[in-house]
Amino acid sequence: MTDRASRRQLDLLGSPRWQWLDELLRIWYVRALDSADGCSPDELADISARLNFVMPATLAEWFELVGHRLESVQDAPATPLTVRVQDGLVSVWTENQAVWTLLVGAGNDPMCQIDSSDFCFPATPLSQALHGMTLSDTLVGAWDGNGRGPLGDLASSVVGGVIEDATDDEVARVLSAFPQLKVPGNPFYNVQPHGDGTTILRDGIGLEWAVATAEAFEHIDALVPLEPPGGRYRVSLELPTAVARQVGLIGRSAIPDLNAIHLPSELARPATGSVSQLSASFEWETAQPEKCMSAVRNALPETERALAKITYRPERIAHWRTVESDGGVDDAR
Repeated sequence: MTDRASRRQLDLLGSPRWQWLDELLRIWYVRALDSADGCSPDELADISARLNFVMPATLAEWFELVGHRLESVQDAPATPLTVRVQDGLVSVWTENQAVWTLLVGAGNDPMCQIDSSDFCFPATPLSQALHGMTLSDTLVGAWDGNGRGPLGDLASSVVGGVIEDATDDEVARVLSAFPQLKVPGNPFYNVQPHGDGTTILRDGIGLEWAVATAEAFEHIDALVPLEPPGGRYRVSLELPTAVARQVGLIGRSAIPDLNAIHLPSELARPATGSVSQLSASFEWETAQPEKCMSAVRNALPETERALAKITYRPERIAHWRTVESDGGVDDAR
């Protein structure tokens, strides 16, 4: 890593085609552009030779800028290793279960198209399609709890969430406060996002929102309460998998069993659980997060409590918090 973009990358970022990428990296991501993030001319030549296809100029520039930085979030951007030719066109972005792929032909900034008749994607120049899909996966990265977007770690100021119980009036009020962004929407939802330089909004699986600054957070919170009085919360318990199995939280076939921790129904109800090789996590829904956290901790054998990570978050904010011993709140992301 050089921590510096190359002169070629800086020239590209300064061009009208890629100004959006420069702004997105500066505002939404931890790390600025580095020369190692992009493909060299030799790498680009190798990609074209492998594909037996002359890449569109926009796709070649995209790889010059961030080819080695791209990663899957909800859907998968084509990378220098995964880009392929399909029906005489080059892949650009693929849905996570491969039900659709965005494709382009040769040219400077050719029109992007979709390979599925079950989903819609407007005929859009590739540069705009890349912008739209990068925003889509940045939005998902802000609310899925992992803190990563398609270009890497999101900035510590970035936070998001999904308001699944938003009323039609609330959705309309929030969206009307921001312009539609001049990019295509993700084909799965077929809705154009709203927002500005520090806010991304989509009426998708609920009202999805992401912000990059405290001021942007306050703006959204003023339009629709993100932590309303009497609102719902999630409490999460994370344990090493071996410990979770030992205390009965993992049943046969590695299925999480949240009922192994007995909580009063008026306090909490089981929500979801997941198990990986090293750790297991379990979530409950509650209106009393601190009482629920205490009850979860007390339900564990005393010898295992030190191994437990217990956090909480408002239902509408995908940002986990811990309660400190002095009663304060700490960011647990």
